[in-house]
Amino acid sequence: MLIRWRVPKTIQWLVKLFLIYLFIFTAFRVATVICFKPKNIAVYELGSSFWLGLKYDLRWISFILLPIAVISLFPKLSPFYSERLKKIWTGYLGIITLLVLFFYGADFGQFAYINARLNADALIFAEDPQESLQMVWQSYPVIWILIGLIGAVLMMVWMFRRTHVGVEGKNVNVHKFTYRRRWHAAALLLLGWFMASYTNSTVPYADGFCTSVSFVAQILLTRKVLQNWLLWVFVDICYIPLFIYKHLNLSAVLYFVLIAIAYKGYLDWRKTYREQLN
Repeated sequence: MLIRWRVPKTIQWLVKLFLIYLFIFTAFRVATVICFKPKNIAVYELGSSFWLGLKYDLRWISFILLPIAVISLFPKLSPFYSERLKKIWTGYLGIITLLVLFFYGADFGQFAYINARLNADALIFAEDPQESLQMVWQSYPVIWILIGLIGAVLMMVWMFRRTHVGVEGKNVNVHKFTYRRRWHAAALLLLGWFMASYTNSTVPYADGFCTSVSFVAQILLTRKVLQNWLLWVFVDICYIPLFIYKHLNLSAVLYFVLIAIAYKGYLDWRKTYREQLN
């Protein structure tokens, strides 16, 4: 059910980003312990080291998120002010994540190769870049590392965007139906004709009608339109005789359940909508 949040959206997003980065940093530390822990050291003896590492990680996470927190004090620069700013801040986080994963990966690889953490001594490789790159190419599966790195960054950017959308969605008020019904009717007829002309359905117009209504209901749901639930109730009712005609009796029973769920959703949203008007 939709609710109103009093905490600023940027703060909500920063909290989620903080938890994501904390998970990344902690995962690398746990992986390091699993792969390189000396056999003569018990896990419980690493508590002080983990605590020191946690404080170090918290400091770096704060540095990463501080620009968003400070610059967002100006509302027109907030990641929730416009779609463009959302992309800019998400891009910033993507670049930072790429650097974090690269240096953590390099640290992990160097420790595996020479049993030493990444430090300023690594700058010696810059004296002869060609030879250093050749050594890296021969010592590590560079292609697979790059694929994994790019995939991880893309996944993290997707998570950043999803958390942004999640925060924004929780702060969007439910609003009433304001769309032009004649355009919806035209869309229904067009999609119904498409299903009849380009599919092998035995009941093309019925399938097309139900599919098109479901499509419109989904759009209204994403737009937080109150009446989307009534449209879902209507289309679920239409689906039941269609499934019975096709001898899909279990699907017909399922859609009886979906009718109840959709109507419950309508009652909850209507209650929230009335509360927002007061």
